[in-house]
Amino acid sequence: MIHSYKELIVWQRAMELVISIYELTESFPREELYGLTSQMRKAVVSIPSNIAEGRHRGTKKDFLQFLRIAYASGAELETQIEITKRLMKIKPLNYSRVDNLLEEVMKMLNVMIKKLNPKANKLASYSMDILGKLFGSESKVKIMRLFLFNPETPFTAEAVADRIKSSLLSVRQGLSTLRQMKFIKPKTFSIRRAIQKKGKRQSKIVRRKVSGFILNASFPYLRELQRLLLNTSLLKGEEITRRLASAGRLKLVIIAGLFIQDLDSRLDILVVGDHLRRGAVEHKIKAMESEIGKELRYAAFETSEFNYRLGLYDKLVRDVLDYPHAVVFDRLGLPPVHVGRRPAL
Repeated sequence: MIHSYKELIVWQRAMELVISIYELTESFPREELYGLTSQMRKAVVSIPSNIAEGRHRGTKKDFLQFLRIAYASGAELETQIEITKRLMKIKPLNYSRVDNLLEEVMKMLNVMIKKLNPKANKLASYSMDILGKLFGSESKVKIMRLFLFNPETPFTAEAVADRIKSSLLSVRQGLSTLRQMKFIKPKTFSIRRAIQKKGKRQSKIVRRKVSGFILNASFPYLRELQRLLLNTSLLKGEEITRRLASAGRLKLVIIAGLFIQDLDSRLDILVVGDHLRRGAVEHKIKAMESEIGKELRYAAFETSEFNYRLGLYDKLVRDVLDYPHAVVFDRLGLPPVHVGRRPAL
């Protein structure tokens, strides 16, 4: 059991960050003493100070509020550090220690805020819990969404299990029930498979007929189910950002397409950050796809590559920014909202 705020690792790391910022700002020009130097020191001191005050307030509600203030001070400090990197190019400075500590503190604060705010933790899964109770299981809800989002695509039981990340047994049970309801109907179709013969390196592509299921367009309650399941299937922008946070240091998250009901958009999610782990981003996207029931179109760029593309008026980037979209996380400071851009969801 923790008896003092001094035992909190996040407070300890925040104190290390204070020392690092003071050491860094000692090398700033004297004319910045009452400018960036003062502002950065004030912002960094605010982080452990609010953690300590919130911990001693005695209630979870107060602690949560002060952790949010500390997190906001961290965001303020991060912006000020970025400003110094852009302005003070004459004298090279080592920001690695400061950057790493700030990132660690911000991640820990974010986790603590989530844990102390149970309503936020339950919000993402609330719709799925309700629907699961209505329709018997979450697996069945995911199966129904998959067919509703892909009304003209047939699926085998194995393909459904792979798409929704569920066991083949539960998928077969769900498909059997949905077939009895006449929500789906049997469909025989051809698929391509690669077959490699013994002794040969190259595989041969063959077409093979398989049995599966397709959405029954004549199902009497189809429209009602579409309104119910599709409108409650989409993750909110804040939840998308939270899930992607562990894939790297996020700088920008934009949602479009499916998430704002604009199917003409080229992308559903645009992610920009530093040190993005492509495998982690793909894993997070696949997990979202399994919940939503539809393949997501996304692009992930390092900050330097995104800025380069933005400067070249890259078609993909402009197709997202110049048409309807919602900015849900922005540490790059994109231009103000213009025609086509929507506020964060």
